[in-house]
Amino acid sequence: MKRYALIGKELSHSLSQQYFQQRHTDGSCTYELLSAHEQASRPEDFAAWLHLQLQSRHLVGFNVTTPFKQWSYALVGEADSACQAIGATNCVRVEWMSSTHYRLIGTNTDAPAFAQCITPHLTADLTEALILGSGGAAQAVAYALRQLGVSPFIVSRSPRSSAIDYAEACRLSGCIRLIINATPVGMSPHVDQSPWPNPNLLTAAHICYDLIYNPSPTQFLRQAAARGATALDGLDMLRAQAELSYRFWGL
Repeated sequence: MKRYALIGKELSHSLSQQYFQQRHTDGSCTYELLSAHEQASRPEDFAAWLHLQLQSRHLVGFNVTTPFKQWSYALVGEADSACQAIGATNCVRVEWMSSTHYRLIGTNTDAPAFAQCITPHLTADLTEALILGSGGAAQAVAYALRQLGVSPFIVSRSPRSSAIDYAEACRLSGCIRLIINATPVGMSPHVDQSPWPNPNLLTAAHICYDLIYNPSPTQFLRQAAARGATALDGLDMLRAQAELSYRFWGL
């Protein structure tokens, strides 16, 4: 039996296991939820924890979610060009050379899945976007938007030279109509929180996309819808990511 898994921190919200089980019903493979919350506070701790999981479970593939996408990228032995440009991986294939030695091959399904979902909503005049967050998911969204001809602005609470702060994002929201939440803000247990600091700035002209799919709508999307904005959740993106992962694993 082939064994696959989702690796992350808080996984109680995830529908990945349910979707996998509905998609693969012949009993030839399983999909687990593996939380590294307590054991992986540093990259080296995560690497040791992951090695233990691979050895004990003999996984042949795994997905990665917040906050380990960038740490996982550092561990893969091979990655495609998009994955290298993003600097994060959320899908890994494990090639076993012996019972104890393996090789990790990474890809990023976030970028093509997001591109697939956002493309129907893009118009010729939509040339810029605000991306809330600066982690692996945000970098994948930024990469996808660039490929689609949209210039992204990364928004961070601790901005670096390549990012802007939330005050600047609020100022820009008057002319930038696409806002994407790529942070975990809004997921359980903080479902009453929104990453966007000023809902009154949202209008019917805005498109607000939240990568979170559980709960849906999030507080961010409720705020957007209340002001007439187009509000899109991440469920279709989850499905697209899953199908891309299965293809990468050869399922």
